[in-house]
Amino acid sequence: MAIGMSSQAETSGCRITAGDTSEGTFRFTIDNFKNRPEKIKECLKSTSFKVNGPGDLETKWKLEIYPKGKTNEDDIALYLKNKSNVKVKAKYKVDIIDSSGNERESSQSKARDYETHGMGSCWGKKKWLKRERLNDHPDLLPDGNLTIKCKVTVFGPEKILSGSDFSANSNLLVHSQKQLGEHLGKIFSDNQFTDVKIQCEGQAFDCHMAILAARSPVFMAMFQSDMMEKETQSVTIDDLKAEVVGEMLDFIYTGNVSSHDAILEHASELLEAADKYQLDLLKNICEESLCTTLKVNNCVEYLVLGDMHHNLKLKNSALRLVVENSDCIIETDVFKEFLKQKPELVLEVMKALNKK
Repeated sequence: MAIGMSSQAETSGCRITAGDTSEGTFRFTIDNFKNRPEKIKECLKSTSFKVNGPGDLETKWKLEIYPKGKTNEDDIALYLKNKSNVKVKAKYKVDIIDSSGNERESSQSKARDYETHGMGSCWGKKKWLKRERLNDHPDLLPDGNLTIKCKVTVFGPEKILSGSDFSANSNLLVHSQKQLGEHLGKIFSDNQFTDVKIQCEGQAFDCHMAILAARSPVFMAMFQSDMMEKETQSVTIDDLKAEVVGEMLDFIYTGNVSSHDAILEHASELLEAADKYQLDLLKNICEESLCTTLKVNNCVEYLVLGDMHHNLKLKNSALRLVVENSDCIIETDVFKEFLKQKPELVLEVMKALNKK
């Protein structure tokens, strides 16, 4: 009797799935919003801002707001415009930041294709917000100023998964990186296997030489040499606040900041810490945060920060704002002190004013 051998049939297939996404956040502040001189159909435009990713994609965007409306003076209109040279799929979420720093009046769009020019490059809402809403809720205009927070999500191309990719979890690498940060963060918070203390303002942080050295070239040089810190297994930081050092160490272990509010609150001090310990990614995060809060009343301070810590984007953005508002800035005490302390930087401002 013949014995038949059965074989298991192979199943193949493919699946089209959404591509990767990247997000960017931008703040747009308009001073004295209720008394703006613009008429109906006249708009205010923000500076361009970038969203990096997914992958090698880099897109530029601009917000356009019509204080007196596009078709009706009772309705404030708001649009997001693609300023890139590539067609891209994106969506946005817009909030007003009130006097307490809370996000209000949320509005979001569906994902859609933004063309490179013409009508298809600009999408938004001509009835974004009723003007009477601002009259009824003055806390939406702290000091009379309107601050809009816009989060843009850019979509990469769809992916076709086939063969082994079909059954694989395409997010495994993302999950793995997230898990790594969580595990190292737990070692830090639980004080497990520590071998060095970071001392600051009477507070001690139990850390690990190997992790600090792997993340910061400054710590690497410190622990490789015969410096006192290596022998005593203690590092004293006396030029930063303990709260800022804690945020920096949290970033070193987890690759993330504790919260969006924390980065906004301590961005300038964290920038100093990141520059001192050569944490380039944290430097970039702080720079992006500072750029979103750049205003006329802090542009001189941010210009100095950007120059001091070699953050070119922050420096150039602040310099542009100083030049654009030079008439009301030059007579302030802040600018007069700036003249005394930063003569080389003042020269850059003067050269920029001459080009204006």
